[in-house]
Amino acid sequence: MLRKEERPVMSDKKTLRGIFETKRRTMTPETRRAADESILLRIRGLDAYSTCRALALFATDGTEPDLLPLLADPGKIFLFPRYRKEAGVYEFAAVAGKEELVPGKYGILEPAAFCPAAPEELVRRGTLHLVPGVSFDLEGGRLGRGGGFYDRLLAHVAGPVRGGCYACQISSEALPCGEFDIRMGGVVTEDFTVPAPGPQKCFP
Repeated sequence: MLRKEERPVMSDKKTLRGIFETKRRTMTPETRRAADESILLRIRGLDAYSTCRALALFATDGTEPDLLPLLADPGKIFLFPRYRKEAGVYEFAAVAGKEELVPGKYGILEPAAFCPAAPEELVRRGTLHLVPGVSFDLEGGRLGRGGGFYDRLLAHVAGPVRGGCYACQISSEALPCGEFDIRMGGVVTEDFTVPAPGPQKCFP
């Protein structure tokens, strides 16, 4: 494998988003359901899953893995991003179950207004964060939708962070990564788990 500094970098984010969004949107419902089941099994097999107090999940937009079945797992606190309109930012809030999720800013499910905001220290150190993305590379690089919402949410997180996507979303070439882009400590797909990169690429 090429060393990181020798790997070609795909630089046009808009073009890349189009390529990888098309790949995941063309999956059949049957393929998607089977892939989701495999992804859930792999997540439950992570060491970070067995040791975390909380799981920070994302609600699918219909083309991303469906992680909501994890809400049935016992002994965990479940967090989801929620948009705070008055501040123009996202925060993590805790839910007791799927019934406490409502359509949010972009029509994607998020915690209802009455759900409590998650304690900062729990978000920072006691949570396994599962993060969506349009694409991920083999070094933990992530291509998001372009708003930088997750990069800001995860800026001070010191616990485990893993991408969650379908295998067709993995880029064999390095994705463009800016100064404030957050790298994953590994990525879970239905076919394989991209291992965590070296310590120098993990969170502080």
